[in-house]
Amino acid sequence: MTGRVLEVLKDTRVPQVVVEGLNLRKKRVQDGKGVDDFFVVTMEAPVHYSNVAVIDPITGRAVRTGFRFTAEGTRVRVGKGRASSGTVIPIPDNTEDQDFRMDMVGSKDTAPDVANKSTYEPTAGFPFRLPQLAAMFQASTRSYCAAACSSITGLSQFQNRGFAAAGLLCRR
Repeated sequence: MTGRVLEVLKDTRVPQVVVEGLNLRKKRVQDGKGVDDFFVVTMEAPVHYSNVAVIDPITGRAVRTGFRFTAEGTRVRVGKGRASSGTVIPIPDNTEDQDFRMDMVGSKDTAPDVANKSTYEPTAGFPFRLPQLAAMFQASTRSYCAAACSSITGLSQFQNRGFAAAGLLCRR
């Protein structure tokens, strides 16, 4: 059965398409407050995208597609397989599928120039303070190491194991 794709539902878990005249469902819509005040609407339900194929314009049969390069170097879509005629199958324009909200900025939206503004300003002295920070760290670890070494007997064994392997020196 053939039909035109009306809508593409771009869900990453279950990508689906709505095809005209395919997978028809009937929906009951209330018209008023009474029990009998309703009418029935027939509408298309989505189908999984793997159940949809491209139609070859010459043969009119469903074909797989691939891409080839012309002599000018442009990339074109071509039908593949026995049912294909080998002609170029045009790719439809996606101008109507563009997100219409991209140009809209509401009263509570942050303007793009404000959102893209850099808020982090590195200080001028940061790279030059690294040696001082390293010296402060070594001094604090030396005092911790000295406190730990003073509580343990056999200082040379302690130095040879953990702290010396980590690059920390115990000094009395």
